[in-house]
Amino acid sequence: MAKQPNGNPTPAPAVKSTSTATPSDQIRDAARLHEEALAANPDAPVRGIEPEPGLDLASALRQATQAKQLWTEGKTTLDRRAAELDKRDAELREKKDRQQLRTSELDKREQNLREEERRLKETDAAFRVQKEEQEKALRLLKDEWLKKKTAEEAELTKREEEVSAKAMDAEAGFLRRRRELLADLEVERERAVDEVANREKSRLASLAAFEQKVADLRQESFAQLESDRAKLHSLQEEARRAKQEAEWECEVARDEKAHYSRRLAEATQQARREFEERINATQDRLNDMARKLGEKEAAERACGGRSVPELLADIDRLRQERSRLENDLSLRASDEQTQRLATLESDNETLRTELAEARRREQSLEMRISQHRIGVAQVQILKDEEAAWKVREAAYQANIAQLKADLERFTDQASNKPPFAELTALDEKLKHAPEEILSDAYPDLQSVIHRAQHAMAQGAENRPPLYYSERALRCFLGGLASNRLHLLQGISGTGKSSLPREFARAFGWESAFVEVQSSWRDKTDLLGYYNAFEKRFYESACLQALYSAQCPAHASRPFFIVLDEMNLSQTEHYFADFLSALEQTSPELRRIGLVGHQLSPSPRLLVEGKAIRIPDNVWFIGTANHDE
Repeated sequence: MAKQPNGNPTPAPAVKSTSTATPSDQIRDAARLHEEALAANPDAPVRGIEPEPGLDLASALRQATQAKQLWTEGKTTLDRRAAELDKRDAELREKKDRQQLRTSELDKREQNLREEERRLKETDAAFRVQKEEQEKALRLLKDEWLKKKTAEEAELTKREEEVSAKAMDAEAGFLRRRRELLADLEVERERAVDEVANREKSRLASLAAFEQKVADLRQESFAQLESDRAKLHSLQEEARRAKQEAEWECEVARDEKAHYSRRLAEATQQARREFEERINATQDRLNDMARKLGEKEAAERACGGRSVPELLADIDRLRQERSRLENDLSLRASDEQTQRLATLESDNETLRTELAEARRREQSLEMRISQHRIGVAQVQILKDEEAAWKVREAAYQANIAQLKADLERFTDQASNKPPFAELTALDEKLKHAPEEILSDAYPDLQSVIHRAQHAMAQGAENRPPLYYSERALRCFLGGLASNRLHLLQGISGTGKSSLPREFARAFGWESAFVEVQSSWRDKTDLLGYYNAFEKRFYESACLQALYSAQCPAHASRPFFIVLDEMNLSQTEHYFADFLSALEQTSPELRRIGLVGHQLSPSPRLLVEGKAIRIPDNVWFIGTANHDE
């Protein structure tokens, strides 16, 4: 501050800064004021113009380098977080797929458990019915055996009376005739007695074997039933635990999803607020830096375009001059000037400190702006993923609707067909009876044997000739007369399978060939099964043969059903219902259930639309290889 001639200090002119003043005008005003102050007080120390710290080219280059480094780090962080989000999304999708697979497996196992439980109940009920039928069959067999024994004893008594009568006639004068009749009667009596004794032994052996078979079957069924019940209980417990674990996992996944969504919303809001604050602060800082840059340019122009070394030399010279003047001034300066100088230096240090703090805040704000830019990009990515998931869910819903429509269409198509398509076709195909075979064409069994032997030895166009001994054919024909179930065993190539087929073909009868599989376990493998979903019964070759034997085209002739390789599977499993039915004496009781309820429309010859009869003209002939 300069002094007036009267000794009073001259006040420094005030410089008003307006928003419309440019940096060049401000510098010119500052230079003018400086010249006026020097003119008013030539003894005052001259201060050099010092450049503002942080506004030189090196500082700008450092800031640009730092900005580039921050941008690189922000991009790296963004890529890393994007990779982490992709990885987490993949893990979530994989976990969701595992949960869906686990849920489908649990549903499937639960359905299997229900099916197994239903089958156990049906097996239990069938076992009870079978047990009652077996007990009833035993009683009927015993009654029949007693009746036949009484009838045979009456027949023997009658024959003895006839023999006695014929003997009395012979004594009346027919001596030669008497001897012949006595011999014939004696032979016939011995044969009848042997036949009755053999039949009695056979019946007793069959009865004992049947009782033993029933006991073994009952014990095996009880053991299997207990084992299936224990297995069912363990499977139900395992399914319950698995279902509970799946529910826990679903609950944890839902909690994690809700927590993640809540954190994402909070982070998005916080990032938006901080981003807006940083934008405002950065805008202010940019305005301040533009002002300072303009002042610097004005100062450079005010320096007359001199180079930096010249300015530095002038600055050094001015500093030296200032030091000298300050020393001189210190000797004569007043207290007021000294105080004002200290105040200015203190203000200068405060401004430098504030500038450094402003730069530090600027760097911090730039870092936060880059971070929030990363957060905004992540939010946008998550929104895009959410939209993609919604589109995918809509596609899945459309696929599910299409599958349901296809399912309903297939179900409607299946419901338009009869449940027994093949048997219904046989009703129309085999409804006409053939021409009857003349009863006097074969007067005795010897003619039957010769006819069969001759026909099989001739062969045919596609069949080679077969030669069977008369004894083998007699045994086979005698077996047909005694029972409806036979088993032919021996090594391969001996003609076991060809014998019943060619024997039936020799007389114009019918036969069916059924190949037994090693995997057969119950009657459905032999007869077929009902598909409730398609409302259709899959008829096997054996079921079609049984039905064909009852049709008018075949009902008057014998019908052979050949069970090839019958020993590949346990006969008691898949043929148990046939064994029980063949033991029945009444033809009405020789039936086998196919389904649990009546199916409509059903073939004409099925019993109540749900069972098949075993007609009297059917013989079951099984083969068994003993190659070892």
